[in-house]
Amino acid sequence: MIAKIKLTVAGKTYNPGEKITGKLNKADEVFLRREGYIEDEKSSKEPTVSKNTKDENQIKT
Repeated sequence: MIAKIKLTVAGKTYNPGEKITGKLNKADEVFLRREGYIEDEKSSKEPTVSKNTKDENQIKT
């Protein structure tokens, strides 16, 4: 999991972008995910895809 905000878990502080190595109890994890404060590690590494790919293909002249 990756912190999206400055977060303290089990006495250790994580800054945005840092991998959370401490254990979270289930209720805390559910809350932090729901509020968007943490995310899965793989989702932060996925490339962003343009939503305008159709428009870009139509611009050919």
